[in-house]
Amino acid sequence: MKSKKKRFKILCSLLSCITLFVFLSDISFANIEEEPNIIDNDLDYHPFYDFDQELMTVNGIYEGLPIKNFKEDFPKDYIINIYRGNNQVNNDNNVIEKDMIIEIIHGNINYGQFNVDKLISSNIQTRANSFGYTSPLKNLSPSEMTSGYGWRYLEGWGNDFHRGVDFGRPQNTIIRATKAGTVVYSGWAIGGSNDDGGGYLVRIDHGGGIQTVYCHMNSQPPVTKNQNVTQGQTIGYVGTTGSSTGYHLHYEARINGVHTNPSSYLSYDEPSTTPPYAKPKLSNIKVSNIDHTGYTITADISNVKNVSHVLVAAWTSYNGTDDLAPKANWPKATINGNKVTYRVKISDHNFEAGEYQTHFNLYEKNNTQTTIVAQNTIIPGLYDAEVIDADQTGYTVSVKITDPKNAQYIEFPSWSLYNGRDDLGTWPRGTINGDTATYRVNTSDHNDETGKYETHIYLHSKTTTRYVYPKSMIALVPELINIQIKDVNRDGYTVEADVVNVNKLNKVIVATWTTLNGQDDLKPKKDWPEAIIDGSKISYRVKTSNHNNELGEYQTHLYFTDIYGAETGYAASNVNVNFVNDIQITDIDQTGYTISGKIDNIDNISSIKFPTWTLYKGQDDLKKKVDWPEGTINGNTVTYRVNTSDHNNEGGKYQTHIYMYDKAGKEWKVPISEVEVPQFYDIEIKDVDSTGYTVSAKITNKDMSSKITMPVWTTKDWQDDLIWHTPTISGNTLTYRVQTKEHKNESGEYQTHLYYYDKENTMYRYQVENVLVPSKPSVSNIDIIDVDHTGYTLVVTIDNMEEVSSVTFPTWTLYKGQDDLKKKVDWPEGTINGNKVTYRVNTSDHNNEGGKYQTHIYVNNIHGSSTAKAVDIVEVPQFYDIEIKDVDSTGYTVSAKITNKDMFSKVTIPVWTTKNWQDDLIWHTPTISGNTLTYRVQAKDHKNESGEYQTHLYYYDKENTMYRYQVENVVVPSKPSVSNIDIVDVDHTGYTVVVTIDNMEEVSSITFPTWTLYKGQDDLKKKIDWPEGTINGNKVTYRVNTSDHNNEGGKYQTHIYVNNIHGSSTAKAVDIVEVPQFYDIEIKDVDSTGYTVSAKITNKDMFSKVTIPVWTTKNWQDDLIWHTPTISGNTLTYRVQAKDHKNESGEYQTHLYYYDKENTMYRYQVENVVIPLVRLP
Repeated sequence: MKSKKKRFKILCSLLSCITLFVFLSDISFANIEEEPNIIDNDLDYHPFYDFDQELMTVNGIYEGLPIKNFKEDFPKDYIINIYRGNNQVNNDNNVIEKDMIIEIIHGNINYGQFNVDKLISSNIQTRANSFGYTSPLKNLSPSEMTSGYGWRYLEGWGNDFHRGVDFGRPQNTIIRATKAGTVVYSGWAIGGSNDDGGGYLVRIDHGGGIQTVYCHMNSQPPVTKNQNVTQGQTIGYVGTTGSSTGYHLHYEARINGVHTNPSSYLSYDEPSTTPPYAKPKLSNIKVSNIDHTGYTITADISNVKNVSHVLVAAWTSYNGTDDLAPKANWPKATINGNKVTYRVKISDHNFEAGEYQTHFNLYEKNNTQTTIVAQNTIIPGLYDAEVIDADQTGYTVSVKITDPKNAQYIEFPSWSLYNGRDDLGTWPRGTINGDTATYRVNTSDHNDETGKYETHIYLHSKTTTRYVYPKSMIALVPELINIQIKDVNRDGYTVEADVVNVNKLNKVIVATWTTLNGQDDLKPKKDWPEAIIDGSKISYRVKTSNHNNELGEYQTHLYFTDIYGAETGYAASNVNVNFVNDIQITDIDQTGYTISGKIDNIDNISSIKFPTWTLYKGQDDLKKKVDWPEGTINGNTVTYRVNTSDHNNEGGKYQTHIYMYDKAGKEWKVPISEVEVPQFYDIEIKDVDSTGYTVSAKITNKDMSSKITMPVWTTKDWQDDLIWHTPTISGNTLTYRVQTKEHKNESGEYQTHLYYYDKENTMYRYQVENVLVPSKPSVSNIDIIDVDHTGYTLVVTIDNMEEVSSVTFPTWTLYKGQDDLKKKVDWPEGTINGNKVTYRVNTSDHNNEGGKYQTHIYVNNIHGSSTAKAVDIVEVPQFYDIEIKDVDSTGYTVSAKITNKDMFSKVTIPVWTTKNWQDDLIWHTPTISGNTLTYRVQAKDHKNESGEYQTHLYYYDKENTMYRYQVENVVVPSKPSVSNIDIVDVDHTGYTVVVTIDNMEEVSSITFPTWTLYKGQDDLKKKIDWPEGTINGNKVTYRVNTSDHNNEGGKYQTHIYVNNIHGSSTAKAVDIVEVPQFYDIEIKDVDSTGYTVSAKITNKDMFSKVTIPVWTTKNWQDDLIWHTPTISGNTLTYRVQAKDHKNESGEYQTHLYYYDKENTMYRYQVENVVIPLVRLP
């Protein structure tokens, strides 16, 4: 509806009860008086509100209806007041609720106040009974209503106004007249009418302008037009014809042709079984996850069982609602439990940023709708800003733009944090490239200042909206650059750096520490030394003597302090100060480990020692310093082997330090990370099979241990089967057999650890390699192949074939129980090939029975157990060699052989065509001879239909078990018929008929009886003499010659008879062909005086007269004259003279009119003639 003009009608009853109908339309209020018939005959399908305090009629008002929508349906000069108690409801965004009161005022007329609860729950049943209407279906209850009257949402169609009520019932349920009346229509709904889409229906007039309509009946109703029916009389049966998706009755009531709520025009036989209606409501609406891609809106939903769906309407404030989808395309929110969620994506809204509005539209199963407005949401215009490429010349700021097509320009105001904002000037604009904006902040634009800078980002859109990036971008322009480490030796190293802005420098202090023992050697900040300043360079020497002479990794930070006291830190790269480099621990086993390293300045070294101890019982095994062992020096490499035999053969954690002594007697220490010597060695997994596996290991020092445990679990369902096993220890060897039966009999990956506890209760954990335990031999796949009447073959894939001893296949039919099942000792074995086992089930071993077979597979393993698996039921066909033959337009023959004739009680063959699905279904009984059945399906038994036929075979055994077999579909050709006719080469001698034939194979001949419409069929030959056409492929050609028809011109009629080999024929009439009455029509001798017309007459003896009307195109026929030509032989001539036509020059029009002796007229238009203008001298 393009406009919101209103129309309404006020009816006054005899009791002066005022009923006000207000509904939407495209006709203005002023037109009512001018077009009174519009009210009754031209009503649109829109809801209206009908208030009558006595009759209590309610149409279109419901709880949850937005007040704004309710008010909009009244003319603008009406005043609608809504009250709750004594308080007026002024917010039109609220919805109609039961406890409200509605007051309607127009001019000086107050129509009164109406209680909504009373209106909605008024006793419509009582009203219906008072009108005398009953139920259209027997034992009808209100709870059977599947769709009510009013607006509803249809999947794929959007919102739709339902003009009646629907009741679901099984097919062929009796439909009754709700009241006595006269049938005014019975049959298929007329397209384009109010009944359109109703399928087979009945419309009954009950007088007083009231009609009831019963739609979607299963077939032509049993009542006829103008028939009088009584209340409760059967008028049809429930179906699903027309626009219907299931069996139901659609029931309507109309007053003067306008639909109204039919609940007032029916009653129920049974009370409603529906519990009190719980109205769904949305609450706790939240917006979350707001970013440049969109936002998520969620809400709680109550009474969700009564919710049909929730649609979301979303749009931006930019450019109105241009991005709001049509209502039919509003997306559905996701309902999960009592939560409803929807993600609004800017990609659905032209990628616009800024303010978004969102409405949730809740649709209930009773077709009512509630709209809830969510809070407005702001989509950021900028995101993902970052500072890149910072150096002493400046830095670059990059930011992403949400809606680049609307971006006008972007600004990057920037300043240094040094000395306030003294360098903040005109805000510079950045460069926009696609969805990315960038700007380079140059220190040259900021007094060449270094240190911390701050940049803000402002995007200006084409809509004048300004977007601000939500946080400041802080950048560091370095004051120190080219920080370098030089002159590294065991005494220390030098740190150097360049100062970017010397005028700003106050001092640089240096913080240094080793990574050994945390920051224990880092001085308090007040004692941090200052670097030496030399022009634009600073330097500082880090000495190991200030750090406990520790070697290893050093960290140094430089802190630049400007003249205002602001401090900025810079980290130098870590430095490795050492005399032994590239230290490696190798060859770790139960006997010990080897330490090796590279030595700096080997010529100044006197010795290198390796004091070592275990962490077990402190340092009880550490030798005295004088006895510390020395390493072996070879070139600049030193090595030392730590042997557990020097440490009580203990396993576990070892600690070694390296002490170097130079020739001056100075001592240097290098700690080494702890080394763990294994408590176990020679760990082995063996004897792995489906029952488990065995773990064995040797213990480094059995006397150290207090206990050893072995936790085991499968990786499936993570440690749900964890068991801490205790191994058996013999000498220094432990063993344990892990059994799958202790771990839920699971196969697959097992994890095993060894836990060693020494006598100080220190725990050592060792992970044993994972073990893949195979499953017990079992069936992993079954293929059933080669199924025919002789049996079927099973091909079985077995997992863990190594443990299989045999595979057996007990089999029986479901006919007569297990009478054909062999004893277990005789169960047949399959043939094993690799991991495949094959077995052929032969029907000859099972009384040659067809039908359903059951096979079990038993996989027997070498451990004496077995696993069984049932094969899906296999149906051995009761029929084989099924054949379709002799297919022609009369039908086809079905033949098949029966697997076991002695088993069956009957065989039937249902046949139908796919056209109009089974409307021609017939159950045929075939002829059986021996083990062969045959039946000839005849098209005449199936409405003589051609096209696709479906054929099934139904076999019933003597236990009445039914087996169904679908035979391949058959395409029965249509009888030979005409599919196309072309008329060509029409002239005064006749015309040619070119015919296209379907199913030419069955054609015997094609004849072309022909006659003229002049003097009836006097020229039609006898049937035996009807001429035959010439056949070429599927084309047939015949020339109709006027010489065979008294040389008559005029209208000819030809029929085409297609005669088939079965002795029947089909006929088709050719459109009337007009053979011209004139030919060789000629215009000649054209000059300023006129022109001559001549023509030959096809048959001079037929005509009664010939006339030649002539006129000029100037002033359209003001000079029209009907001339009579001269006829000589079969030639007519006439000289048209300009003097007879006002001596006009220019274009002349000429027609020839021919009248035969039966006074039939034929008109022919001659080509137009242009007479030249006479020029006077």
